Amino acid sequence: MTPDELPGGLRPRLALHSFVDGRPVQKTDTGDLDFAALVHRVAQRVRLEPGDVVAAGHDEVPLLLSEGCVLETEIHEIGFHESVVERVT
Repeated sequence: MTPDELPGGLRPRLALHSFVDGRPVQKTDTGDLDFAALVHRVAQRVRLEPGDVVAAGHDEVPLLLSEGCVLETEIHEIGFHESVVERVT
């Protein structure tokens, strides 16, 4: 999906829900997230491949992802994605 397809363009406010192993861990919206800056920062440290998922959080809800965890993310009007953690770097 490209920014011109999103309501709100580059900074849309879309409902975002995340779950780890079926447990809700995030309920927010995308309005405060700067995806381009996040991916750029991560890409400075590790090589990203097509299909890689960047999981980020903050200190208010400490969460450790380990091998085998199932991470589910849904962004309203974009879709749903499920990933199994294969490696943690």
